[in-house]
Amino acid sequence: LRQAIARTRDPARRVHKLFMATADHWLAHMEEFLEIFPAPSLREPPPLDSEGRPFGRSRAVVDSLQLYYDTVDAFFATLPRPPLSSRLAADTLLASVFGTIAFPCMTRTMAWSDTRAMVSQLVEAMLAQWAAKGAARATGTR
Repeated sequence: LRQAIARTRDPARRVHKLFMATADHWLAHMEEFLEIFPAPSLREPPPLDSEGRPFGRSRAVVDSLQLYYDTVDAFFATLPRPPLSSRLAADTLLASVFGTIAFPCMTRTMAWSDTRAMVSQLVEAMLAQWAAKGAARATGTR
């Protein structure tokens, strides 16, 4: 993920590239995605990493989460005023991207648009909304 955004200077583009790299990884490794994020009815005890920690507390996840938080923080730092907490924004974006990947996979009986295109639209819309809200908050408009 760090390599995917390493050469991108614009903070908004960095957020977009980071979340697209995340989507690309999971779309290319859907079996792994479904093993790590199984449907609740199929859930067994969470898989543990080599050090005995559940996936959500593994070093890789903790490091990745910090990258998401730092990247959204850097984007919000470019706005006149943050539209919401950057942590809430990053969590919302992360959950939305994962949901956009999971939902079509879990409902294969429906004809879906391209998942990658849906993720891109989602990320772009959220970034645009946050930028507009940040500018509006700075000027006191809505």
